[in-house]
Amino acid sequence: MDSKGINGRRIVRWVFIGCAVMLARYIIDGPMPTSTTPQTPHHLIEQFGERPHSSDWGKAYQEVRDYIELRAKDPDSIQFERCTEVRQTKQGWLVGCVFRGNNSFGGKTLDGGWYTIRYGQVVREEPLSAHKI
Repeated sequence: MDSKGINGRRIVRWVFIGCAVMLARYIIDGPMPTSTTPQTPHHLIEQFGERPHSSDWGKAYQEVRDYIELRAKDPDSIQFERCTEVRQTKQGWLVGCVFRGNNSFGGKTLDGGWYTIRYGQVVREEPLSAHKI
């Protein structure tokens, strides 16, 4: 038997063993934790409160949802299309959101804006043209 065949079998064996070990660790420990949320520096938490987290698979932030639903003509009709990632500004946490809702006549409208959030509350609203995505 040539040396290439033996080395090839060794490689396959080690790959198989490695996969088996990884599968066993997954079964015992569960999936590896992934950090999709960046850690917020302590001084920013003191200054602005906790960094907002999106819900609905990145389509909305609860702070913005509450703010919009309080001001909407038909709060039950509000559907968020998308929101940006959170940005840190001098005024607080900034997010841009686009949403649909019924107007006074029952027709659907598309609207949105930029929302500055501090301590879990929207404190400022700006038009979509105020910032770039």
